[in-house]
Amino acid sequence: MKLAKLWSTKGLLALFDSPPPGNLFSRVFNNYKNEVSDRQIGDRRLANAAEFSIAGPSRRLPIGFMMTSLHCPPGYQLHGSITDRKDFYHQAAVTREKAHLHCLPFRYDLHEFDGLVAKEELEEIQRLRRRRRRREDEGDLYGINRIPLGVIDEQKAYPAFQSLFQGDHLGVEFALSAHHSLLSGAGLLSSSSIVLSKHPFPSGALVEGLVIDDYFSVSCEKVGYNGPTLSGECFDAAQAAYSKHKVLGSSEKDIKNATHFKIVGAEVNASKRALSNRVALVGAPVGRRLSLAALSLRIARSHCISRAIASRLAGGWTFVLMYRRSLTCILSDLFGLGVVGGQSEKEILTLPRRVCNELVVASALSFVATSNVAASYDKRVYATDASLRKGAVVSSPQPPEIVKTLWLGGDKKGAYTQLDSGFRSALKTHGFGSDDAEDLQEECDRPIPTKGLDFSFDFVEVCGGQGSV
Repeated sequence: MKLAKLWSTKGLLALFDSPPPGNLFSRVFNNYKNEVSDRQIGDRRLANAAEFSIAGPSRRLPIGFMMTSLHCPPGYQLHGSITDRKDFYHQAAVTREKAHLHCLPFRYDLHEFDGLVAKEELEEIQRLRRRRRRREDEGDLYGINRIPLGVIDEQKAYPAFQSLFQGDHLGVEFALSAHHSLLSGAGLLSSSSIVLSKHPFPSGALVEGLVIDDYFSVSCEKVGYNGPTLSGECFDAAQAAYSKHKVLGSSEKDIKNATHFKIVGAEVNASKRALSNRVALVGAPVGRRLSLAALSLRIARSHCISRAIASRLAGGWTFVLMYRRSLTCILSDLFGLGVVGGQSEKEILTLPRRVCNELVVASALSFVATSNVAASYDKRVYATDASLRKGAVVSSPQPPEIVKTLWLGGDKKGAYTQLDSGFRSALKTHGFGSDDAEDLQEECDRPIPTKGLDFSFDFVEVCGGQGSV
């Protein structure tokens, strides 16, 4: 009851006189946030298990090492701006149908909610329900709350959270989509500047990105320029949109026009000191690299290791070394000690010296596990073949724009290209088969069987109104 009344003070309480569909109740617990407040987590496992997942915008969230595609030519400097929203999930409005699946498994007498807005809303719904007559007279009441499923006792009510729970497996999709829509309406996050996973990196002077509640922008400006920057203008536009829609933020976390900053887990250092050494560095945060190196050196002195620790070390080092991708060749045997093939993460293994060597080398090179985005593009493009016998590398001089475009999209998966089948390739390796175009076309033209529909229904519903078919 105390929690329900706390929600009410924030305008986040809804009341229902029937249990949620399928009795899919939620629970709430707290998680430490800081010395003065806890973070509220919704235990929504029953509802999560009953709902389909959505292939939403979270699939395209930017990843830290993608920031190594930034470019800071000589005579220029990177400026970064970041905004942070406060309790972003809890600022989302949801329908009553959604809130119904956020009911707590406790029911109270309705009079205990006297004076609360949520009680007035429920009583209004009850009045509409009692006033209903025949559907033929009043229609289906579209746009008006319908009778909820389950047993109804109008004298008792379940409290429910009328916003997004942290713990909702679809919450990130709803929050990210809503945030993107809000900022797009303010002229931000255009297709030419937004950073998206599995998409080519933007090639212009401005880069923008969105990670749930954090918006960031990075612009490339001339050294010594004192006017308004593209990054700063984006920051101001975002803040104006938040003020217009009354979206609360954490001003103490906001950053504007910094030259040494962190975005999506990457640390970007384009400060005057870095530029004086003719570098602009992008890497994992220094604190994370040093902590991981110190921990790895300590583990390397041991004679045993658990699979759980090996898995976490492998993941941590992969994250760090992806900022200088050639260094990933250091790790090999470490991956074999992780949780693979269903083994228990508690299993204790002997720590081979080869793995210790990998940890020591990775720790030593962690200081240079960064990319210098001030480096110029090469004047040539390169390609390797996929021969079964030998390998070859070819190169070709190309205009700077062609080189830049290929570089920015080089680590993304391209369109499907039909190769020889395994049988044809094996035959050609031994001198059999044909490269004749007609033969190849004949193979491509063979019809591919398609799977038909399992069932097909036709029906006519007259005065149904419930949408139950």
